[in-house]
Amino acid sequence: MSLKARGFARDEPLKYDEFKHKVISPLEKPPTRVSGNVMQRVEPSGAEYDYASASKGAKVLAFNKESKGASNILGKNVDRYQRNPCSAESKFVLIELSAETLVYTIEIANFEHHSSNVKDFEVVGILVYPTKTWVKQGNFTAKNVK
Repeated sequence: MSLKARGFARDEPLKYDEFKHKVISPLEKPPTRVSGNVMQRVEPSGAEYDYASASKGAKVLAFNKESKGASNILGKNVDRYQRNPCSAESKFVLIELSAETLVYTIEIANFEHHSSNVKDFEVVGILVYPTKTWVKQGNFTAKNVK
């Protein structure tokens, strides 16, 4: 079923208040945790639900041509990773999350000891893909730690 058929097609993302009050009725009611006025989906174990996990249906849709193994970034195996040469001018990864959601945390990690870390990165988003216009969420600087 397409996003448009499910009523998700929009030109711009929902505003925070719109998202907060939107009612989503899945076939099975997932476990949730209330934090303030926001309902958060959680795993049966109580851990945060990972919308960017390949096991939950997230996908890597695109990446820069120099990249190798981009789909590995969504897996749980830390011995499989994405590689990008330092000389690549534009490094990017386009990820489709497993469901429409309000993103409030992005975690990045580098488990390879002999590689460089991500330093500065930009996050953009959109509800309908492909698109010509992206909504900038912000520019960020990662901590310089392994």
